[in-house]
Amino acid sequence: MLAKIHIKKIQIVIIPYTDMRRDIMSKLLEWKNNPEKKPLIIRGVRQCGKTYIMKEFGKDNYSDVAYFNFEQDDISKYFEQDLVVERLVKTLGIHRSKSITEDTLIVFDEIQTCPRAITSLKYFCEDRRFDVMCAGSLLGIKLAESSPPVGKVEEITMYPLSFREFLLANGEEQLISYLETDGSVSEISLFTDRLEGLYKEYLAVGGLPEVVSSWINNHDPARIESLSRSLISGYIDDITRHSEGKVKENGETVWKSIPGQLSRDNNKFILGHVKEGVRARDLWSSIDWLSRAGLVHLVPITSGIGESPAFTADYSTFKLYCFDTGILRVLADVPISAIVNESQGYELFRGACTENFVLLEIRKMTESPIYCWRSGNKAEVDFLLRMGDSVIPIEVKSGNRMESKSLGRYLDSHSGRGIIASNIPLTVKDRVTFVPFYAMWILEKIAAE
Repeated sequence: MLAKIHIKKIQIVIIPYTDMRRDIMSKLLEWKNNPEKKPLIIRGVRQCGKTYIMKEFGKDNYSDVAYFNFEQDDISKYFEQDLVVERLVKTLGIHRSKSITEDTLIVFDEIQTCPRAITSLKYFCEDRRFDVMCAGSLLGIKLAESSPPVGKVEEITMYPLSFREFLLANGEEQLISYLETDGSVSEISLFTDRLEGLYKEYLAVGGLPEVVSSWINNHDPARIESLSRSLISGYIDDITRHSEGKVKENGETVWKSIPGQLSRDNNKFILGHVKEGVRARDLWSSIDWLSRAGLVHLVPITSGIGESPAFTADYSTFKLYCFDTGILRVLADVPISAIVNESQGYELFRGACTENFVLLEIRKMTESPIYCWRSGNKAEVDFLLRMGDSVIPIEVKSGNRMESKSLGRYLDSHSGRGIIASNIPLTVKDRVTFVPFYAMWILEKIAAE
């Protein structure tokens, strides 16, 4: 285990890096145990922990991990000839001075830099002898330009730490286990103070592993600010170096406009508010690029009545969210203390921050599209989330108000129940369940009960 050494007076205090246990591990195990598995591509924004999780999973579940990084290792040359699996495996084994067996996990990192390696996944799929796992920065962009072999790979998306994973990183295994298995969801109110404090920290810090680890080990706001701004510089550098044309010209501006647009009363993303004199279609290309890069989540607005919101979704009207609340906070230039202490400077940002948080929590629950529902200019329900055969409407209230006329309008014309995510303790009132923000990670259990 790696460790940091801090000198305090005459003592040497050793603080281990936080053990990042990730929920994606269970999905990777399902993949490994599937006898018909295909090579796996893990998508996800840069620095969300893809490399770490591939290595840890391989170490725990295989006799060996053959890790290859196409940006750091001179291995693209092995893919320039034929793509016969037998030859590739032997030459890659020679490259690392250790044979690759059928109980070796082959990891191709930064695979987007070698299109021939992406093509080779077809042959690994057909060969079936070797387990192959792949990832890379901006892989969503590269795969859109040169699609992987159709039907020959599996894909999974990895996100920054969820609030549940943040709780795990803070040593709350017993609390999580109790509320998810033995305890009733109503008992979460017994731990309100504990969970509310960690929820505020999570809003401010976000879920990027390096930032979370630093916060847990040091609780140093200045260090978090420095790390976060460094990561933002890296993302902006990606936009500048790996995009072209109008995306290169406008991508950074579009991304940085998200906090301001979310903080407006009508937080529909207005292209005309991004940059004066720029055509909407030119800005749309930037949004598409940012979405494929994993930096934003787009939520289309639907206005229909019925159980299938996709039928009336209008992708020209939408809301746009940042991939991480900590990054959103820095983009908005809001200090950590303002959120943790709910001090001056947080009021204008509160609604945007909490709504972004809820979107990220429910995004990690489903791969199905998430929508916003609007009825003209009269009502809005922030999110429609599909759970099984049901569509669950979710309204976000950052204040302490109990009523929601918009959710009431939606329920008047739809069956089922609604959710209000808020600061109010877990409460059931008629067809509405009030779920405190810190309990969103057990939303599925709450809905079931």
